[in-house]
Amino acid sequence: MKLKAILFIATFGYLLFLPDYLKSQTFLDTDTLKIVPSLDTVTPGQSGVQVSVHLTNTVTIAGFTLRLVYNPFTFIPASPLYSKPPRSQQMNIFQGGSPSPGVITFIASRSVSSSGIISPGTGSVVDFFFDIDPLSFGGDYEIKLENDPDPPVYDNSMSDTSGTVLYIPILKSATVYIEGVLQEDKLPFSLKQNYPNPFNRQTNFEFFLFEDGEVVLEVFDIRGKKVKTLLKQGMTIGDHKTFWDAADFKGNPVPAGVYFYRLKLNGKTQAKKMLVIK
Repeated sequence: MKLKAILFIATFGYLLFLPDYLKSQTFLDTDTLKIVPSLDTVTPGQSGVQVSVHLTNTVTIAGFTLRLVYNPFTFIPASPLYSKPPRSQQMNIFQGGSPSPGVITFIASRSVSSSGIISPGTGSVVDFFFDIDPLSFGGDYEIKLENDPDPPVYDNSMSDTSGTVLYIPILKSATVYIEGVLQEDKLPFSLKQNYPNPFNRQTNFEFFLFEDGEVVLEVFDIRGKKVKTLLKQGMTIGDHKTFWDAADFKGNPVPAGVYFYRLKLNGKTQAKKMLVIK
C-alpha cells in the first residue's frame, strides 16, 4: 500500500519536518501504534497506573511522533509522566505541541551523532504513568491515539533512517475499567454535574437538599487552592440552582484548565470536576 510520506532534515542536532510533497515512499500497511494498559481494571485514587504505547514497525526507524488522548477528569498525569523502555532507550524524547487537557503529544528522534534506532519488531516505545482521580465514577474509559482533526495533522508517524516519514496507518485504542462508583445515596443532597461542561464564560449548578442546613459551595483549582465561594448560607429541603462566571474572588477571569466544585451540607461533602476552556 502506498502512503504519503515527508522528509526530515537535520538541524541543531535534531530531525525536523519538511513538507509532504517532497518525497513519497511505499510502506507496508501493517505498521501499528497500540495502547497497552498495564491493568484492565483500576480503582479511584490509584496511583502510578502504567499505559504503554506499543509500536509495530516493518522498517528500521530513527524517530516517531505520537498523540495520546484521554479523559482529563479521570486520568491525572503522574510525576514523572513517562519513561523510556529498552526499544527507545537511546532516543531523545520530549513533549511537543501546545499543552491541552486530555492530550499529550510526544516526539522522539535520534540526534545526528546518535546511534539510537528502533529495529523492525513489536514492543513498547513509551511508557506513560497516570494517577486515577479519587472522585472518578465507575465505568469504561477509553485511551486512544488520535491525529489532530483541526487543522488536520498526522501526529502519529515514524521516520526511517533515511529521513522518510510514514503516517502510521493503524492506531489502536484501549479501555480501562474503573470500579467503585461513588455512593451518592448516602449523602444528604444530590449534586448534579455542572452544565455546560466544558465551558467558557459561565456554568450552572443544580442540587437537591434532603435536609435543611448551611450549604457551602466552593470552587478549587487543580492544585486544591480555593478560587471562589459561591454559596455559604442556610437553605431548606428542595431544588436549588446557582452559577459561576469563571472568575476568582477578585472578579478576574480564571485561566483555562480543570477545576473542582465542592458542596458541603451537615458535615457531608461531595466534589465534581469541570473544565474551563478559552
